[in-house]
Amino acid sequence: MELKALSRLGWSVSALAREYGLSRTTVYKELASSAPRSYSRAKPTELNEAQLVHVQRRLSVCPGIRGTDLHAELSYEYGYEGSYPAFERHLRLLRPAEVKDPEIRFETGPGIQTQVDWAKLGLFPLGDRMVEGYRQHHMAVRPKLSRSPKEILYSQVYASFQHDETAVAAFEHMGYRNVMFGSDYPHMEGTFGHTQDTLKGLFDGISDETRLRITQGTFYELFPDVPPVPAETA
Repeated sequence: MELKALSRLGWSVSALAREYGLSRTTVYKELASSAPRSYSRAKPTELNEAQLVHVQRRLSVCPGIRGTDLHAELSYEYGYEGSYPAFERHLRLLRPAEVKDPEIRFETGPGIQTQVDWAKLGLFPLGDRMVEGYRQHHMAVRPKLSRSPKEILYSQVYASFQHDETAVAAFEHMGYRNVMFGSDYPHMEGTFGHTQDTLKGLFDGISDETRLRITQGTFYELFPDVPPVPAETA
C-alpha cells in the first residue's frame, strides 16, 4: 500500500526501487497487484548523532563539498547504510545557503575592458535602449551606475568588425571612436582572401584620419604593448 500511495503522489518506479532497496521488477509487480503489501526500508536513511555531527562539521569547513564525497565518508567511516538519494535529502536541509555578492557586469574600473561578439555596430554604440531602460527603471538597479549606459559604452567598450559598413558611420556620425577593423582570420566569415577589396569598399571616400583610427589607432589604444607596424622600405 505504501508503494502504491507514493506512486500516486508521483514517485517513479526507479525512485521507489532506490528508496526501498527493491528491484524495479518487484516494484512493478507490487504496483500491479491487488493485494495490499508493505515493505520496510532495507537500509536506514536517518542520520544518527555522530553522522549528523560529522556532516555539520564538514559543511562548516567546506560548504561546497560534494554530496557524493560526504556520502562516501559516512558509509566508510560511520557505517551509514542509506542510499545516496536518501542522504541527499538530508544534505539539502543541512547545507548552508550560498550567498553571492552582486556582480558588476557592466560598469567596471579603468583598464578593465569588455568584449562583445556578433553585435551590429549600426545599433550597438548608440545605447539608446539601455539609456531608456535605465531612465525608467533606475530605482531597481543595484548598484547604481555613476554614468549613463551610453557614456560607459562609449568609453569602455571596444568593437571590431569585418564587413559592417555601419561601423564607419558609427565612428564618423555617432562619435563612437572605439571601432577597429579586423580580418577575423582564419574564420570563414572573415575577410581572408579579399581583405584589400573589403577595405577599399569600406573606406572609399573616407578621410585618412578615420581610416587610420579604425585600422590602427583603436587597436594600439586597446593593446598598447603591441609593437607598431614596421615602416615600408623602398
